[in-house]
Amino acid sequence: MHTELYSPEANAVLYDKLRDMALPHVERSDGQLKILTPDTDKHPSQALGVYRTEGKLGPPDFIEFVGQKAMPNFVEESYALVDGTQGGPPVRQEAQSLLRANQSIVIATDHDDVTSPAYPLAGFTNSLRKANMSLPQTDRLPFKAGIIVSKMLSVLGYEVYGQTIPCMQVLEAMCDRVYLSYPRSKTFLESGLAEALPPNHIPEHNDRLKGDIKQWMALGAVVLGESLLASTHGREEDGNVHTLRRVTYGSAEMVTRDNIHLLPVIVGLTEADRYMQRFGPFQQLASWEDVHPLHERMATARTERNRANGSNVLCVYQTAEQAEAERRLQER
Repeated sequence: MHTELYSPEANAVLYDKLRDMALPHVERSDGQLKILTPDTDKHPSQALGVYRTEGKLGPPDFIEFVGQKAMPNFVEESYALVDGTQGGPPVRQEAQSLLRANQSIVIATDHDDVTSPAYPLAGFTNSLRKANMSLPQTDRLPFKAGIIVSKMLSVLGYEVYGQTIPCMQVLEAMCDRVYLSYPRSKTFLESGLAEALPPNHIPEHNDRLKGDIKQWMALGAVVLGESLLASTHGREEDGNVHTLRRVTYGSAEMVTRDNIHLLPVIVGLTEADRYMQRFGPFQQLASWEDVHPLHERMATARTERNRANGSNVLCVYQTAEQAEAERRLQER
């Protein structure tokens, strides 16, 4: 765990702000999410200075057990993600070749829900680990798994058959490292969190996190799950348009490396449609700006999925002009 010491009062301020931001997610979760009590000894990730925790990998059966609670078809969707043909040819063989060649993989998702990036990462890595178990130790595929999530998840628990399991505990069971960031989302910006914390804490925290991730990914054989998007979908007033907020330079630059390959995935967690769907092969970013056409295709893929399920919700990617106008409005 990577941390700096802050006073109990500062930790309490952080908890209160994160709890207030988490409550709407709890209310929308149909009982699946719960607010944890403030306790930095029991839940170290709640501490102000923590930006990374170390995983304690659990058995694949546990990951499937938890995954099926929110996505009953989790096992089938995990298989389809790696071995299915929807969105392109199967990727298992290429993924294995990349990792054996000391390349790193980013499972790049949209962000329909605070937990969205966890499902395809869990499905992808669980599938590889289950295959490993049938091989001799010397032939097993060596790789590490990590995920970037909102610091808000440190105050959330996951309800599994009457028992509340901290979200961080679930993530640590599927990852070697869990990174906690402060996203540049509308919710965070409007929360007053930055003003309540020590000066410059949030940018310094995120810069430290990005530097750590760059070093780790450069070592190779890492599978990282994240949403490069700044926030969850912003819904327009008419309810028929979801806008994917524009990816920032910092997020895009972090995964623009010679040894990093992105696998784009859209995730659905609605009652009507629970899925993980690839919409293209592995790809590398020649420039950080290449992330924008990738996410334009992501918006198109989600719109097509909506249409196929009888929904008229249009998904669009925020333009540079819209992002700049939003930034100026926030600075007022």
